[in-house]
Amino acid sequence: MQDGVNLRADISAHEAIRRAHEQAEGIASLAAEYQSIASAAGVDRWEKLFARSGLTAAQIEAVRASQAYGPFMAALRHAEASGLDVDRVLPALVSKRTLVSAEDIAAVLHHRVDEWVEAHDQLVTASPNLVAGLFPRARGVTDPDMGRGLTERDQAIDQRASTLAEQAAAKVLPWIGRLGQPPAEPPDRREWLQSVAAVAAYRDRWGIKTDPRPLGYPEPSHPWSSMFNESGLSPPPSELSTSPAVPNQVRPAPVPRPHRAARATTREESNCDRSQASQGTRTVGT
Repeated sequence: MQDGVNLRADISAHEAIRRAHEQAEGIASLAAEYQSIASAAGVDRWEKLFARSGLTAAQIEAVRASQAYGPFMAALRHAEASGLDVDRVLPALVSKRTLVSAEDIAAVLHHRVDEWVEAHDQLVTASPNLVAGLFPRARGVTDPDMGRGLTERDQAIDQRASTLAEQAAAKVLPWIGRLGQPPAEPPDRREWLQSVAAVAAYRDRWGIKTDPRPLGYPEPSHPWSSMFNESGLSPPPSELSTSPAVPNQVRPAPVPRPHRAARATTREESNCDRSQASQGTRTVGT
């Protein structure tokens, strides 16, 4: 009897260890680490850009102290990931109208960035520079330790997404059926698996475990829900949009355009920026 109890205890302990390891290696944890490092790595670059754009030291401090700082920074990164020239245009956005009477400079500039991106929709790249299709890849990182930390997590996220895609395809999970049959030809299968990986990464990122719909149901409070609904990429929620790149196959919706994502930025991304703004630290959690 005692042996049976010990065996169950051992199994429970091993299961707990396995789950803890899986959680640590999951995309949610890796993404949080990536965004934290990216926020810290970008502090100097963005503050220098703010100064070149005409903001005074007091105004920059006010921007960093604002609750709108996180969403503003996310909007800048998403615009940049879309292929837009933030370094060139931000000075013009700052000088567009006086900020002297602005109650919240960060909120005002965030609005101007959104307006700029919307006005230049035709310039947005069709293949935004996103990590696993989820959030902007960090740019302009000069610190070698931080750059290495970002690269390691970037690769780990991609590997995790690929592994999840292979597992989902092998197990024929319910949501896989919505993406069409796996193509027989290797090039087409690779492209199909990339689409599966994008959906798998999204599901892992947001903890969608059993919902048979590829993207689950975007709750009204979900940070991606407004982005999907606004861009028309959300499943209705019974099916996904058809991609013209692979005829006669139902494919996951293309990666949402970053400027759409900027308005529905994740709480984690905004919190990382606000944390860096308040602490002024540059620590890499390797």
